[in-house]
Amino acid sequence: MLTFDSSVAKEALAVPTLNQTAGVAGQAMVMLVDGTLIDLTHMSTAELITLQCQQEPAFARLIAASKKGSTQRSTVVRQAYESICAILDEINQRTCNDESLSMGMDRRYEQLVLEQLAGQAAAGIDGGVFELGFGTGILLKSAHDAGYRVGGLEVASQLMQAAKSKLPRAHHQNLWLGDFCNIDFGSQIGSYSVAYWNDVFEHI
Repeated sequence: MLTFDSSVAKEALAVPTLNQTAGVAGQAMVMLVDGTLIDLTHMSTAELITLQCQQEPAFARLIAASKKGSTQRSTVVRQAYESICAILDEINQRTCNDESLSMGMDRRYEQLVLEQLAGQAAAGIDGGVFELGFGTGILLKSAHDAGYRVGGLEVASQLMQAAKSKLPRAHHQNLWLGDFCNIDFGSQIGSYSVAYWNDVFEHI
């Protein structure tokens, strides 16, 4: 069982983030809460599930132990999402037919957003959806395919890349990588008629 240690937390906060794709071809390297690098490809599905159950609360404690609004907190939040999403993606690839990590997205939510956009369009509103925590871009792709403007914010770089692979390059400039609590969009975010999030604010 993974235990939480404040000295380990300080070390982990100082460690640079590691993208899931780092390392040798055929490896899925992630950084654990204590700064250890681990290759997920050599773990069984049961071991991956146990790892996720250990790492997620450990990262949560590490986030809570860091100062609100600090660069350290932003760093550990990003690393938490990078690492946990990499573990979940590895589990997903082994256990599900769907290759795209859904991150809690439900097709009912997708339908609700599309209905809202359709209702706005019927009322003459030039609508679009901005998703906070867009994950792998499932909702954004559906909205784009239906003819709506899309944009969003995501904290994990591998999720950003997955979303970009689903959308035309013209929309990539509307996808932001960063921490919701710290990023400053200024006037560059554009105009959207729907703001949507799922499994985001309870994490904040």
